Amino acid sequence: MNIKRIGRFVSEILIFLLVLLPSHAAEPWYKARTYSNLIFNAAEGESYGLQVVILPSSEGTQIIWRSGSGRMERALLLDAIEDGKNYVVEIPPVIDGAGKWLLSIKGREMVAKGPRGQVLKLKRMPG
Repeated sequence: MNIKRIGRFVSEILIFLLVLLPSHAAEPWYKARTYSNLIFNAAEGESYGLQVVILPSSEGTQIIWRSGSGRMERALLLDAIEDGKNYVVEIPPVIDGAGKWLLSIKGREMVAKGPRGQVLKLKRMPG
């Protein structure tokens, strides 16, 4: 075999594999994912809702938690317990919604269940 035939064979295999791979292939474990249902009321200058960023790392998963109830709370960096597509985080008492939250990923949506029966649906943000 000559070099041109080998190069052509390798490129044909790569093209074949790229065509067969689904466009929704699993994302790299290290990619941060953002989910949000934040709403900004420009007339009042107020923000409401929740934003969650999942930060996977080789040392475990962390969550950036930012909520708004009229005003945006400070962002918290929290350790998360991961179980498949579910995460458990403990929100400290100084923040609205304090307690244990279960975060479940379902497709491009996150369902956040709070300690007092709160259920919030957040959409995955592009990127």
